[in-house]
Amino acid sequence: MTDRHHLRAVCDLAVDRLVSVHGGEHDDSPLDPGLPPDLRIVTIGDAVFYVGSDPGEPTTDRGPDPDVVLLSSCAAIDIFDVGAAEAVIHEFRTDPATPGDLRISTTRGMELAAGSQVWIDQPLPVATSFDVVVATLDEFVGHALRLRVVLAPLDCSTSEEAMIRAGSGLHHGPLSYDLIDDDQWTHHPWLSQIVRNTDMDATRYLCLFGPAGGAALLFRDVTIEFEREDGSWESVRAQIPGPPMPARNWKEPGVAWWDANDGGPGPGHPGHATGRRRARVPTGWTGPPL
Repeated sequence: MTDRHHLRAVCDLAVDRLVSVHGGEHDDSPLDPGLPPDLRIVTIGDAVFYVGSDPGEPTTDRGPDPDVVLLSSCAAIDIFDVGAAEAVIHEFRTDPATPGDLRISTTRGMELAAGSQVWIDQPLPVATSFDVVVATLDEFVGHALRLRVVLAPLDCSTSEEAMIRAGSGLHHGPLSYDLIDDDQWTHHPWLSQIVRNTDMDATRYLCLFGPAGGAALLFRDVTIEFEREDGSWESVRAQIPGPPMPARNWKEPGVAWWDANDGGPGPGHPGHATGRRRARVPTGWTGPPL
């Protein structure tokens, strides 16, 4: 049987630490009647954290667990490009720094026109000792804020570009993406045709010559990513058409991606490219007919 006194003590401890150590602010306004009565809400900057008994997740038919204290945070509020978010979340999950017991879920927003929300949860047994609660809470805050940062460019609540993408009608509904390393490009009908060229300013690009008009526009959801020495990836969106290429008699490539391996900080700097590249393409996408 759940020890309700210990549950309240754990929640009190978590809220106190979120406020006193992490600089949060306790929101003590009346709760929505549909929320658990023991729920506590703390804001840290623009991030919102929730502490309380596990209410379950209706969208996935997961019922409440009375023996669990749930640490929870909404990492993104309004995402329409769900496929891009799934790719980011996959990288976050597979990062060695991410604990395996964190729960990350994507749910539809409350309003019909709203995008999807991304939640990150850390379940704790009610009987957990106070020392474990403190250590787990501190780690959870770091992971939740880290996930919030990597999703911010896709969240309409934090990114003007995301609002533009949502309004374009090109990114509604669930999409999924494949990440294709450059050593596999030779097996793809279009990625295998990418060549490097330099424009009149000596800036290098990865270019596709051939696709034009509507065929070229099919590449707008294809991005090229470049690995940095700190392990992060820089994403470069397609330029349609690309700049004129002197070596091609000033011909414009139908699609071009700026080569992020070109220039930038020198070796040893965390922003320096390692040389590894990959393409992020919609799942199963092969491009227009050759």
